[in-house]
Amino acid sequence: MLDDKEYIEKSEKWILEEKKFMYKKLSEFQYIKAYKTECNFILIKLTNISSESLREKMIEKNILIRDASNFKFLDYYFVRLAIKDRESNIKVLEALADIIEYRG
Repeated sequence: MLDDKEYIEKSEKWILEEKKFMYKKLSEFQYIKAYKTECNFILIKLTNISSESLREKMIEKNILIRDASNFKFLDYYFVRLAIKDRESNIKVLEALADIIEYRG
């Protein structure tokens, strides 16, 4: 069994690796601006679809994202994507590619 310190270190490493993966892939989208964070999520700004519209389209694909339009200093083009396991992250990226024009 892992002790707490080892578990925390492995979790931090895993989140960092997945966050780098997501940031790199999101940066390839023409209509998305990804912001680096120190948290277990990535904030993105959309330029061709509102956060509410994207959220609704993602729900149709059984994916929940956080509409960040009600966050202080953000507008209706911001969403927050949680960092998950690789399979879930790829599912999010594929759904975004279906909804938003992909550049890469």
